[in-house]
Formats: sequence, structure tokens, C-alpha cells
Amino acid sequence: MFWKPKRGPEQPESPIERKTAPGMAVNTTSPPFLPAESAGKRYEIGSKMSQEQRTILIVDDNQAEIEMLKEAVDEVYPQCTLLAVVSGKDCLAVLRRSGQWKDADRPDLILLDLNMPAIDGRAVLAEIKNDPEFRHIPVIILTTSQAEKDVIDSYRRYANSYVVKSLDYDDLR
Repeated sequence: MFWKPKRGPEQPESPIERKTAPGMAVNTTSPPFLPAESAGKRYEIGSKMSQEQRTILIVDDNQAEIEMLKEAVDEVYPQCTLLAVVSGKDCLAVLRRSGQWKDADRPDLILLDLNMPAIDGRAVLAEIKNDPEFRHIPVIILTTSQAEKDVIDSYRRYANSYVVKSLDYDDLR
């Protein structure tokens, strides 16, 4: 489920909906893991672009949800490489290629849970989007929280999208 802000005819467009990270272009017509210069181009399933190798980093402290996400992504995008970590600390280690992650591919997309112990998803998102080396990587918040405060805070921290998790495998596909 994608979150859309509630807005009546008397309410102006929210500035949060228009914001992007500094130096990033708005890409409204391409999938979120494509570079901004792809905006306006259409890619059909089976096209050259959809067949390129992409790396998706899943950051979630719930192993069962990681496995469900892996199955869903593998079914739809079998050409993708999937990395999964269970903490915000490990996510940052992957990005910085430190410790056991020194040979890891830099992700093209990050699926980030908000509610994790120690370093939570909010802190990880802020760290990613404040670092010039990583801020270009799209981050999709994938969480159980439907709280408007979490949604607004995530977009203020330059999340690229906010998706409320479904516990149904078919909904993830």
C-alpha cells in the first residue's frame, strides 16, 4: 500500500511531496531504482534496462519478512542480486564496504524498515541521505507503521517512497 497524503480542495499541495534530496532530480515516470536521467523514458518488461543486473538491499530485523520479500522480489525480478541485513549498523557497513561487507556490491535500491533495535530506520535514512556518496541511492521505507508522523518524518528525511508492509505474500508481489 502506497501512502498518499490526505488533501481536500482547500488544502495546497504539501511541500513534502515536492522535495527531493539536494542535487537530485525528480523522477516521476521511471521505476525508483533507475537513475534520474531515465525520467520520461519508458521501459517495457523484457527491455534491455529491465534485464540489467541490479542490487537490492533489504534492511529488516525480522527474518521471516526478509524471506518473504526475497521470494517476492526473486519472482518478479529474478535478475536482481538481493542482499539482506538485520540491523541499521549492518546497512551502513554494506554502504561503507566495511568489515564482512568489504566486497559487497553497492545497492541500487534500499528497502528499509523503520522499527529496528539499536540504530533504527529513521537514523539510517538520515545517515544515507546526508552522505553525498550515498544520497543518490533510492530508499523505500517498508514498514508496518501507518502513523502519519512516521510518513511525514520519512519524507522530510528524503525517503523516495513509503510503503506499509502487508503480511500477505501476494500483496508484496
